[in-house]
Amino acid sequence: GERMDAMLVLFEQRFDAVDRRFDAVDERFASLETHIGGLETRMESVEERLGRMEPGLEKLDDRIHTIQNTVMTSFLVTTFSSWGLVLAAMALT
Repeated sequence: GERMDAMLVLFEQRFDAVDRRFDAVDERFASLETHIGGLETRMESVEERLGRMEPGLEKLDDRIHTIQNTVMTSFLVTTFSSWGLVLAAMALT
């Protein structure tokens, strides 16, 4: 009986720890999403400004697409690495 209880308590503590880790990852995702949202808004205003300027600014347009791609790539890398951490944490527990 007692050993079983002790095991259950340990299991619950571990479960709570994993749960907390998930919450932390969730929070990180939320702040990433907010950050990306802000970036998108900034991009839109840049694009609007470019639209008002002469069409001779195609080079700048290309640069913006490069920036957007870079942002997406780094976002995906960050996303996958945080999930990697979660999976690693779960494997360790």
